[in-house]
Amino acid sequence: MTGPDWSFGTLGAGNFQNNEYTSAMWEKPYAIIHRANLALENIEPMTKASEAAKNNGIGELYFLKAYSYFLLVRAFGEVPIRNASVNSGADLNQPRQPISKVYEHIIELLTKAEGLLYKNTDSKFQEGRASAGAAASLLAKVYVTMASGSLASGNVTVRGGQPYSMNGSEKVYTNPVSFVVSKKVVAGYEGINAKEYFGKARDKALQVINGEFW
Repeated sequence: MTGPDWSFGTLGAGNFQNNEYTSAMWEKPYAIIHRANLALENIEPMTKASEAAKNNGIGELYFLKAYSYFLLVRAFGEVPIRNASVNSGADLNQPRQPISKVYEHIIELLTKAEGLLYKNTDSKFQEGRASAGAAASLLAKVYVTMASGSLASGNVTVRGGQPYSMNGSEKVYTNPVSFVVSKKVVAGYEGINAKEYFGKARDKALQVINGEFW
């Protein structure tokens, strides 16, 4: 194996079908989204939970949905957006949405989540669960991902090549070879303003660093 296949595996070589993890990369996030939608449909009618607890639960579900869509859009590009559970009668056959629409949905979910979730300094916050700071931090990462994907500049160096040669029955390992490629705008990110979203990422990260979500 040579080039990107050695550096990144079959996914790096563009051979998505010959990878055991590809189906899981699609199925698992959508399982989380479905369960989150189902929970959202059942959390609103609750009468014995406090508003703060309900809001935090809703915030966690928004966070999980946003994280799942963030995994999906980076792996597959255009993907369906599911706003209701199958149990509620939602049509399984949803069309794929443009990358920009998926990111809009992720931003909406995380913006809501950071206003609903407990801060990690709140007495009722439980370690290991999503917090307001986690939602804000993920939102900063979403912004910088959008910005970097829409920026066409510079070169990227990939180290690859044949990992070893055979000397009889003995493997003789070789040094990686550097391949230089020009970075282009990622397909589907053309309408995103890189400067604007780098700025949004910086501002959101500063909010987290300055303790606004602690």
